Amino acid sequence: EKERRDALLRKKEADLVRTRLEEERRLLRQQSERAMESMRAEMEQKQSALEQAYKARLESSRKAWERERERREDAERRRAQEEATTLRNAHENEMKELQKRLEAAGQANAVQ
Repeated sequence: EKERRDALLRKKEADLVRTRLEEERRLLRQQSERAMESMRAEMEQKQSALEQAYKARLESSRKAWERERERREDAERRRAQEEATTLRNAHENEMKELQKRLEAAGQANAVQ
């Protein structure tokens, strides 16, 4: 009888230990899953932040390149306008000089 009670008691203790171990494993598994999910969410946030930073730098570089292109185009346009003005002024001066010569030649012919 005592041996049977001892065996039954040992079985109950073993069952309790097994139940506690299973519960601890279940809790550890849940903690591990929560930790993995937390790390996954943190990594996704970091990835998103990196992507946003990359997009911002890319946009900044694009805008800087666009400003530089516009600056070069404006400089080229100003240079072309200055050149056109210089050529127009030179042409006008030549025409005035030719007009003066024609008038002088006309007056010289009239005197003869």
